[in-house]
Amino acid sequence: MRQLLRERVLVMHHAPLELSFLKQAWQNETLPAFSASWLDTLAIERTKANRSQQPIQDGGFRLGACRERYGLPEYQGHDALTDALATAELLLAQIAYQGRDCRLQDLKQLGGGRVSSRRAKGN
Repeated sequence: MRQLLRERVLVMHHAPLELSFLKQAWQNETLPAFSASWLDTLAIERTKANRSQQPIQDGGFRLGACRERYGLPEYQGHDALTDALATAELLLAQIAYQGRDCRLQDLKQLGGGRVSSRRAKGN
């Protein structure tokens, strides 16, 4: 698994929630320490809204609402594979919105980071 995450960027919508699940699963399986970079499409949207000083209504940062702002099709949510596809499409739309000069570093500044997980005690 560590090799799979190496030099990859995880893409998620609402990173704090997703990262907590990932860390918990990693600890439950007592796997070796890992680290990975991530992008959060929700955080990117929040940063974009703050910069443009455009208020977003309650629920406006949900995956479907974010996708709607980019003219992306509506999906039936709360299915892991469908949500992953919907999030990936949203990221592509966000990149297109940023323009041709958009780099990974730019996206990380808008809504990204790095996560590390230590080995569980006793290992």
